[in-house]
Amino acid sequence: PSSPGKMDGQTMSVNSADSSIIDCIYSAMLDSIGALSISLINDDQNGLRRCIHAGSWANVYRFDDPTNACGGNTGAIVVKAVSDQYPDDSKIERLRKEREISSQLSTRCSAVRAPLGNACGVGMITDHQGGILNNPRFICFEWTPGVTLKEWIKSQRNHLNLSAATETSDNDDIEGKNRRSLMPFIFMACHISKALAEIHEVGGVVLNNLSTDHIIVNEPQDNEGSCDDDSSISIHMISLGSASTICEKMRPKNGHATGSCSGDEDNEEPLVQNDLKSLGDVLFELFSGQCPY
Repeated sequence: PSSPGKMDGQTMSVNSADSSIIDCIYSAMLDSIGALSISLINDDQNGLRRCIHAGSWANVYRFDDPTNACGGNTGAIVVKAVSDQYPDDSKIERLRKEREISSQLSTRCSAVRAPLGNACGVGMITDHQGGILNNPRFICFEWTPGVTLKEWIKSQRNHLNLSAATETSDNDDIEGKNRRSLMPFIFMACHISKALAEIHEVGGVVLNNLSTDHIIVNEPQDNEGSCDDDSSISIHMISLGSASTICEKMRPKNGHATGSCSGDEDNEEPLVQNDLKSLGDVLFELFSGQCPY
């Protein structure tokens, strides 16, 4: 996709640099989950595998899993794989940290999904010789329906522009229309703020890379455009490879957050505050439709 935030499922070609890791994923899945129906001959073959995001150091693929053999419930899984054929240690470490933080947060916070052990867990996948395949170059998650917050904002603003173009002007009702048009954005801001507070206070983690590209919004079609009910909307925070754990004595208390706790605390960057600054950027884009930078 042209934009990192686009989650439209558009088929993309797999370059030679990452074809080996995809073959590795394929072999591992076949060995551990014989019934899983996946084809890797071409991206577009039968629509079973698609590259949904090509990043600077990792690509994200969607695999059909119609029987939920990998342990999910949505009929598909997501594989995030390092795209470099010979990745440096820092990229491997980011995947390791994402796997660790996601596992930790998923039991405490509803906005974070857990890695799928049946597909990618250590000790769950065997190689062709029957040994344990511990490949640090990819991580698997259940497929999360929805779009990035960036795409949701764009869709909502397009809907508002279309409505404004088709409705006749009524000065007596302008205030009411403006209030109703703001409600979905206010509801979304509340969802995001509550999710981040839960990650900080209950999960004990700071994200360090919060953005509209790293939030997935799942809004049922029959709820789109509704300003009266936001209970069916769900969000998920993704791309947790930059996250850090907060020290217990530095957890947010009485609404006041401090920093993290690795190394010398006096020299620590106030990571929680950075998350709050990033939240401000997200909310600015949410309400204005424009990135603040």
